[in-house]
Amino acid sequence: RLLSDPSNTEEVARAYLLLGCEAEKRLDWDDAVENYLQVLNLNPGRTHVRYFGNNNLGYSLLLLGRFEEAEPYCRAAITIDEDRHNAHKNLGLVHEALGRPVDAAACFIAATFRNGRDTRAWLHLQKLLTKHPELLAQEPELAEDMAVLRQRYENDGGVPALH
Repeated sequence: RLLSDPSNTEEVARAYLLLGCEAEKRLDWDDAVENYLQVLNLNPGRTHVRYFGNNNLGYSLLLLGRFEEAEPYCRAAITIDEDRHNAHKNLGLVHEALGRPVDAAACFIAATFRNGRDTRAWLHLQKLLTKHPELLAQEPELAEDMAVLRQRYENDGGVPALH
């Protein structure tokens, strides 16, 4: 229905975004990429459609192992709405895959500060620090942020643990 009026680019962009999400549910990352590219090609005016078009495209490329390609889309999503957490988390995963653990940690922390209820970034950070425990000693600001986040979780009923 949303695709029925091609002159309504906002609705067509939204339709492609929904089709991309459906492709993700099927784990069809190539199809998801194609749909999210369609969203961006339409240059929608709605901030959330542009954000999720970029963020979800970055995530889909990440899952395809196309890390260098994923990075600019994650960054674009952050530029569109820096207060949302998902693109920060996804950029962290890109940095980690590209061997940039300090940058990855900073992104996971940024995501966790923005939405601590979604514990995925926190858990990615914990795994990263398990692989690179030296980061806390090398990056004092990282250690400080970790202490703040740990305190927040303890005040809210406990620090999420690795599964």
